[in-house]
Amino acid sequence: MREALAAFISAQIDTAVDVVGLQRITVGHSRAMYRVDCSDSRRYVLRLEQGGVFGTSSSEEFGVMGALHHAGVPVAAVRWMEPTGSVLGFPFFVMDFVDGDEVADERNLDGATTAEFVRVLHGVHTLDYRSLALPFHVVPADAGDATHVQIERWAGYYRAAAPVPIPLLEEAASWLHLNAPALEHFGRRPTVVSKIEELVPLGVAAVDVTTTPRFHHSLALQALHHNMHMM
Repeated sequence: MREALAAFISAQIDTAVDVVGLQRITVGHSRAMYRVDCSDSRRYVLRLEQGGVFGTSSSEEFGVMGALHHAGVPVAAVRWMEPTGSVLGFPFFVMDFVDGDEVADERNLDGATTAEFVRVLHGVHTLDYRSLALPFHVVPADAGDATHVQIERWAGYYRAAAPVPIPLLEEAASWLHLNAPALEHFGRRPTVVSKIEELVPLGVAAVDVTTTPRFHHSLALQALHHNMHMM
């Protein structure tokens, strides 16, 4: 893997380099991420697809990250995309390695870091996305179709990976279509809570846990303790 990656990077920068360090830095379903140290002191991050049900395309992510970086959002600069899988067995892209602190528990961030996170998040949500020409592969015809388009998008990933239909997932997709929120619910400011149990009086029946892997199970158990469905 090091030799193939070194040859790829050398071709991109038109300079012969070796990969002297290759370290797996996170574990996920859709991407394998590696820190790449080159012999000329350049450092990158490799995001390698892994196939399977969660094998979504990197090309959209590569394009969106590039557009956001140029718009001033603090995301790493993306460098090169290899879409064929001929180099490392799966498609991948390479982005800059950015120095930063590794926080043991993001639930205990200091006030300054938290405020900066909120500021950046607000900036992302107020971007004029139309002016960025973001390369989204799936664009709903109108806001009312957005939820249904996403349901079919993710159901399509599973169907493409599964040799036969899976009744439980087909039933789940049907349920989501039938229970999708009406258009009038969009655009409303959500209630912000800091603990799972604070969702109970709000009547929340299901939660989608999106956090770092080391917290998935603890948050999932808290939600199940309060009789919520997990997604």
